[in-house]
Amino acid sequence: MAITTISQDILKRFGLKTQQGLACYPMVFDSNQEFARKDPNTGKIMYQKINVDFQKTFDYFKRNKLKRMTFDAADSVIAQTAPNVGFNLAQLTFFNPNVIPTLMSEDVTSQLLKTETVGSFVTQKQTFQFKEFYGGVQTYDDYNTAPTAGVNYDSVSLDQYRFESSIIYGDTEVEAAAMGGLNLIADLQEALADTFAKSHERINLYGVKGMATYGFLNYPHYPSALNAISVKLSNGTSSAKWADKFGDAQSGANYIANDILTLFGSVRTTTKNLVSPSNSFILAVSPADANYLEARNSYGIGCLEIIRKTLPNLEVVVLPQLENSGSGRKVYLYPTSIKNQEVGTFAVTEKMTIGKLIDQPKSKLQTARAGTWGCIIRHPAVFGTLVVS
Repeated sequence: MAITTISQDILKRFGLKTQQGLACYPMVFDSNQEFARKDPNTGKIMYQKINVDFQKTFDYFKRNKLKRMTFDAADSVIAQTAPNVGFNLAQLTFFNPNVIPTLMSEDVTSQLLKTETVGSFVTQKQTFQFKEFYGGVQTYDDYNTAPTAGVNYDSVSLDQYRFESSIIYGDTEVEAAAMGGLNLIADLQEALADTFAKSHERINLYGVKGMATYGFLNYPHYPSALNAISVKLSNGTSSAKWADKFGDAQSGANYIANDILTLFGSVRTTTKNLVSPSNSFILAVSPADANYLEARNSYGIGCLEIIRKTLPNLEVVVLPQLENSGSGRKVYLYPTSIKNQEVGTFAVTEKMTIGKLIDQPKSKLQTARAGTWGCIIRHPAVFGTLVVS
């Protein structure tokens, strides 16, 4: 959204730099904001709706007899329903558009599972329903009853964890920052978004202690982890650790690839062939194990090249939180969907809702809140874990 009529003095007063375009702008939001998410396949930011209540905005101006400043909404990335809207810069809530990509790009868990919006911020507990189809056939017979097809339902009841943070800036602070050409208000909102993104990331991975809010890395219903296969290395020793296998220049790539393919075989068996090699898979590994996947055998063939001959749609996600210096480091392998249903998601009520500006005697306060259900796994059986250290 570009400003068409606004003075340089007003921009400086609120800490904006015009040479870099509009750093932050005001809007009246309703209570049902829905932010963008990062597409795990393309890495692009997928902008979803952010509801702007234009009627309330106009009513606000009319009721308070405020002077309008015109904004051109023609090139906005946010869903609009009116071509031009008038705002009073000093009265309405400020929102920095860079908050959206900051909120998404700082959360690495967006590469693991998609995020969905479920329920309301005021809801404390929610039951999530899952379904699984079953059935069979037999040779037709006039006198015998055929097998039946049906559906099994399962559910999990989760707690919502709600959290908040705020920013505050003084009038003199804003003026001093503006004189130095700094985007103080906009930068503070980006800092707020960064804080929320890291909080969502932590909860998505580890859940919340003492609550039925689970994380991806400690979800309680995964199948038991497998151990990497112990093999005899070219130096005559035996080891199951990827670090040792990586050091085997002759067959290290094959050994590591065999571990992943064995893990896939286990998932296929556990799910009774519900997954196939053609499924899209995610392999989540630590930074160190990502390096081990670059191993090559004596013929120059890479480990990932060997794996992708069986699993052509495999995507590797490097997750720093999987790193540890001791034993017990794991990798995760799972398909992204089963029968056109996501195997799991991260569920939120509000990724981040920025509140209105609150005038104080010599400063302004702005609060933000969020709510999350954590990680929801619909098909735990398709998640394979392997201990590699």
